[in-house]
Amino acid sequence: EVLPSTVDALVTAYPYVSACRLLSLEAKIRGGSYDAAKPDLAMLRQMYEPEHGVPRIVDRLSAYRVADVVGADIPCLLSSASLQIQEHDGKPVDIEDLKLLARCRPDDTTITSRLVQHYNTEGMGYRNNANLTAAAESFRAGLELAPEDETLLSNLSYSTFENGDLEGAEDALRRLLAITPDDPKVRKNYGVVLMMLGREEEGRPYIEEAQKAPDGP
Repeated sequence: EVLPSTVDALVTAYPYVSACRLLSLEAKIRGGSYDAAKPDLAMLRQMYEPEHGVPRIVDRLSAYRVADVVGADIPCLLSSASLQIQEHDGKPVDIEDLKLLARCRPDDTTITSRLVQHYNTEGMGYRNNANLTAAAESFRAGLELAPEDETLLSNLSYSTFENGDLEGAEDALRRLLAITPDDPKVRKNYGVVLMMLGREEEGRPYIEEAQKAPDGP
């Protein structure tokens, strides 16, 4: 592990060497020096293309893979540092940083959960403003991360139904029914959609069973 004093000396000597800046950023974040880390983050974001992590300028370590030097994926490191600074400052989380970090750390359930919550909140905002197509897109984006999330599936079924997309509603309800097979409301809604699609024989039993349930709709 590189000592902060050594990192400071490197940055002073080679202010535009990306590996030195990355080491400096990492050391300051680990030490909780978030304000001091901001200039490093700002310069690194200027030096690297956000989509590909390709240096915009030629530095003195261009013959080496900088990621190997710092032992981290550069875009992921920058997004992680950015999120930690935002949270320290009490600012809203940058969703693009969160999306990138979710791709970098697919097994991190905390990050995935936060992103799923974002997509659901975003979708509900679109739905409340009658932008049903955008709402469905947000719910589907969340379901790519959490395919069995009941809230997302339920909200997707309503937004697609309200938008006249019966096939989309049928798909969402079928998936929801596989997770909650005894929910009478889901069974009834599924039956209604099937009948509206012209599949009366298939849909009628779902409605009748739901109406007989003690807590049926």
